[in-house]
Order: sequence, then structure tokens, then C-alpha cells
Amino acid sequence: MGVLNRAAIKREAKDFIGNDKRWLKMFFSVALYYILTNIDSIRINIQKLPRIFHGGNTIKYFFDYYTNYSSDQEVEGIINVSFNIVSILLIPFMVSVAGYFLNSLRGFNPDWKSVCKEGFDNYGSYFVVCIVTGISIFLWSLLFFVPGIIKALEYSQVPYLLHDNKNLKASQAKQISTIMTRDYKTDLLILYLSFIGWHIISALTFGLGYIYVIPYINTVKAMYYENLKSNAIDRGIVAPEAFMTNPPIYDDFSSYNQYNGQEQTPAQPYTTNNIYSSQIAQPETPKTEDIEERMFEIPEADDVFKTSQTDSSDNDSFNK
Repeated sequence: MGVLNRAAIKREAKDFIGNDKRWLKMFFSVALYYILTNIDSIRINIQKLPRIFHGGNTIKYFFDYYTNYSSDQEVEGIINVSFNIVSILLIPFMVSVAGYFLNSLRGFNPDWKSVCKEGFDNYGSYFVVCIVTGISIFLWSLLFFVPGIIKALEYSQVPYLLHDNKNLKASQAKQISTIMTRDYKTDLLILYLSFIGWHIISALTFGLGYIYVIPYINTVKAMYYENLKSNAIDRGIVAPEAFMTNPPIYDDFSSYNQYNGQEQTPAQPYTTNNIYSSQIAQPETPKTEDIEERMFEIPEADDVFKTSQTDSSDNDSFNK
């Protein structure tokens, strides 16, 4: 069974969020973030609704709206800039939203307060790492469209990594994400493209479909991260300390949070407590220098996150 079995992971995600209609709680826990980051699009679409329902020429309306410049559009431009600034200021909460879905999978039962708390408590560090990552993707996009897509896929795990290890610097988070997604960028691209149909359905329902689609897509992405993390640890290409400020102790990492449709034990929360769980108290955080010393104390010069050699048979099992 492959590391990223898309069909099986999607099926398990639907089962997970469908349990006791968990998707409803999930949506309302992150709804404020999605509303604020997409409020400009929501406003414009609401303005277009009268044209649709009153039989107007919708195509002509769209053409006139985007080609004819007027004083009203000067005001629109100011409003757009304001909303873009709001979206930039909300970037750290992208990490806390990713953390919310990870904590849900891990059995912490988080609530909407955890999204706000994590974002505010780590605002500065999250903002810097995400901005640097975004700039890197933008600069690669200037070379050509394809390099930008490749880098976006390579760095796609950065928000989850930041949630797990808040001491990571931008260069470290990008490097770990690149190692994790090596050989799996095509799988990630296919996954993202497979969500297009869900977005179309949500648009046809005037956004109401996102009440289910947002929890579903985010749960699938979180499951992908858990699989990529377990795979990286099992293969010895990323040290466990790179993922967690308080690394949990497992006898067998291969049995931890594998979402491949295989028979598995229920997901268990980390053995150390999580500060952002609504039920768990804050643990003592180890010193940053101690973590970095363990994370980068590597015998192999070509891969700073490789902790040990694994035999070829173990590596081959992940490529079948």
C-alpha cells in the first residue's frame, strides 16, 4: 500500500468528519478565518447576485465590471487593498487552522478558541516564517509558472510543521517540508486538483457547500501530513525532534497515524500534552538550543535531517 493512497485517505476523512456530524463543529471553529480572508470575494459575489436573479446579461455585466474604469472602481480599489492587508495580517492563523485539524485527528477535541489562542500566542514567529516562505514561492514563480508550482508543493507542509515545532526557522521549515515531499509532489498536485469538483459544487450552492467542503479538504490535507511525517521518520530522512518541541515516545513509528486504508489502531494523542487542546494543560517547553542540537547532530553531511541509515529493503517498501 502506498504512502499516499488518495482514495483510501479521502474515504477515511469522510468517515472521520461524518462521525456525529463533526464537520459542522469543525466548520464553525474555523469559519471566522475563512470569512475574513475571503470577505472581498464574498462581497463582490453578493453584489452580483441581483444580476443573476433578475435575468440580466451576466456575461456582459462581468465584462463591463472588469474593463470599464470609473470613480466607483477607485473606491473599489481602496476597499480591495484594505481587504488584502487584512488577509496578510491573518497569515499566522493559517498555521493555527492547520493545527486545529491536526489536533482533531490526534484526539485533542479542540475548539474555536484554540485557533485564536495559537495564532495570537505565536503571531510573530508564524508571520515571519510564512511570509518568507510565500516570498520564496513568489520569486520562483517569476522564473516561470512551473517552478512556482513545484516550490508551492515542496513547501506545502510548512504550516503543519510550524504547529508541531514552533521553534523552527523559515529555512529549517522549508528544508524539512522539501525532504518530506520528495517523490510525492505529483501525489500532492493530483490531490489538490481532485478538489476542483468540490469547489464547483460549493460555488453552485452560493458557498453553502463549503460548510462541509472546508472541514473535508483540511482533514484530508492533515492526514497527508501525518503520513508524510511517519514516512520520513520511518525512513530515517527526518529526525523526530524536527517535528516536535516535545517529541513523543513511540515503540513503532510505522503504526502511528497511518491513513492508507489499512487496519490500524485508533489515533492516539501525543504522550506529551498540547498547549492548544481545550482539554490539555500546557507542557514545559525544552530550550531551543537543546532541540536544534539534537535535530542537526547528524553524521551525514548531505542531509542534515538524516538520523540513521536504513537498509534498502525498508526504503524500497515506500516506493512500491
